[in-house]
Amino acid sequence: MRVVVARLNAGDSFQLAKENRYNFEHREGKVIAMAELLQEYTSTVTGPDGTLYSVASYGEERDDGTWIGWLQFEPDDLTKPTLVTDQETSQPNRTAVEYWATGLEAVYFEGAFERAS
Repeated sequence: MRVVVARLNAGDSFQLAKENRYNFEHREGKVIAMAELLQEYTSTVTGPDGTLYSVASYGEERDDGTWIGWLQFEPDDLTKPTLVTDQETSQPNRTAVEYWATGLEAVYFEGAFERAS
């Protein structure tokens, strides 16, 4: 799955993710795929108020060819905000960031949830 946003500068989709803007972005007549869903997990995280959050990892290629990865926490209660971590990893290529995403476990998600905003 690709999340499609307009490319302005490297890292734009990461910033859009922080702003919870994952849908199509149209700027200056361009729509370019950037952030990519790496993995959706079966583990969930429970927030302090009891809200359950599903977890997904996203990645994006930077201008220098390296990749960054971050996590998104989607609440089961749609009145709550989606939470996104800052950059969790930097990897030399897509294969490496995909490998990073496959190795994450529930205990990592708990810590990342604390870092997410």
